[in-house]
Amino acid sequence: MAAKRKRAARSRSTDQSARLERLNEQNRALRKTVHALMDRVERAMDDHGTPFFWFQAAAQLEAACAVRPIDEAVVYSRGEARRRAFAEECSARLGITVRAVDRPQDAAACDIVATITNATDPVLDAGGVGRGTHINAAGNNRADDAEIAADLLDAASMVFIDDIQQGKAEAGEIIRAVDAGGFAWNRVAELGDLVAGRVSGRSDAAEITLFKSIGIAIEDIAVARRVYALATARGAGEALPGSSLWSTID
Repeated sequence: MAAKRKRAARSRSTDQSARLERLNEQNRALRKTVHALMDRVERAMDDHGTPFFWFQAAAQLEAACAVRPIDEAVVYSRGEARRRAFAEECSARLGITVRAVDRPQDAAACDIVATITNATDPVLDAGGVGRGTHINAAGNNRADDAEIAADLLDAASMVFIDDIQQGKAEAGEIIRAVDAGGFAWNRVAELGDLVAGRVSGRSDAAEITLFKSIGIAIEDIAVARRVYALATARGAGEALPGSSLWSTID
């Protein structure tokens, strides 16, 4: 009787493993299809519209200008018309020189580099990044994909992320590097610990630093709370009847 139960348990375990593998295969196929569609949309919109990551890239540049004295920025994307339009718009909006370049290496040779792509494989490696560069890798949050190469993670003296546990499920660049055996999660610190002073930042101007952004809900809530407070102080917007969300959070 015990032997039959063991065989039945092994059979159920085998069936579950087979179902899980089929689901994984379906998931991988779906990802490939989605990426192919996104790539087609990106190329089709070169002259006919604005892809969603245009706004993400613009926000990255605007944020950098808000905290650093940026005089000039360069931008690269595969679509020439789109990157030139992006440069013109951001130059006018931010009051700085924004140049469109024809090679990704030219965009990588900057003090601050931000990657906002839907790439499945790396578009930036250590070879194009100079000493003292800071990288914001903010385009990918999928476990199977990577927009920066493992050698860039290894070249960085410091790697930060929003949340390590969530990163182990979403930060494809780090997951790949760890799985390959050339990198370890103990080299990654959380951004909150840096801001709170629990870990140190750059100690040498020549160090390469990297922030792997995956986005977590508490960041959205914190930003929304700040926007709400500023709007309230300036009398902007309109209060909704019965709305007490932020007073509850306070």
